[in-house]
Amino acid sequence: MDAMKSLSFTRTVKLPVLGIVENMSGYVCPCCGEISNVFSTGGGEEMARREGVPFLGALPVDTELVSLLDGAEIGSPLPEGDPRGFGLAKRYQETPSGRLFKKVLDTLLDTLLSSTSSNYTSPTASS
Repeated sequence: MDAMKSLSFTRTVKLPVLGIVENMSGYVCPCCGEISNVFSTGGGEEMARREGVPFLGALPVDTELVSLLDGAEIGSPLPEGDPRGFGLAKRYQETPSGRLFKKVLDTLLDTLLSSTSSNYTSPTASS
């Protein structure tokens, strides 16, 4: 219900909706990395279909991400040779939810690129 309120709000204020990501879609086991569906799933995809917006993917609760973020406390110095903190992002890519987030990002980029190319008019075509 909160997601629908958010979507309605973005439409009311005329913000573009890039798509829907289903959050907390399952739970990543901290021991084996397997994703279990302990919550209901499919609501994000159904809402996207019903509302006519792209479904970008689903992300589970991942305790490994929490551990990574807890280990990168605010104010702690960044590792030597990593002046912008990209090491944290690199480690996140190796987590189960990091790999799923990459799929969400790829879907979003594909959507944006196809949208841009379909709206693009070549300057020579209009001459």
